[in-house]
Amino acid sequence: SVPVQAGWYFVDRKVKGMFSAGLMSDYFLSSTLSDKSGLLQSATIRHSSGAAYAGWVFSGIVGSEWSMNFSDHYQIAFAPGVRYALTPVYRKDFLMNGKSYSFDVGLRFRYFFH
Repeated sequence: SVPVQAGWYFVDRKVKGMFSAGLMSDYFLSSTLSDKSGLLQSATIRHSSGAAYAGWVFSGIVGSEWSMNFSDHYQIAFAPGVRYALTPVYRKDFLMNGKSYSFDVGLRFRYFFH
């Protein structure tokens, strides 16, 4: 995945906020299926050999981050985001809706060396 984002960062004395939006591209390389019991042999599915996934998928991403400093060195941040596939995730041969979206929430703890 390669994200490209641009956003606005605004600062208050205690709480900092950032809103960002951008595009993300994903390229499917391969997928490996394996049987942990050892009865079946592992199989690797590559993009060109009939995989269910499309080669390139482009997504729109929107996110924010809210952070608070606890001292000169420590910060905690809450970062929710949304990602929506602009191109189909699956190939046309498969009967699945290729448009997908996902939500994520990040909790970050930072230490600054200065």
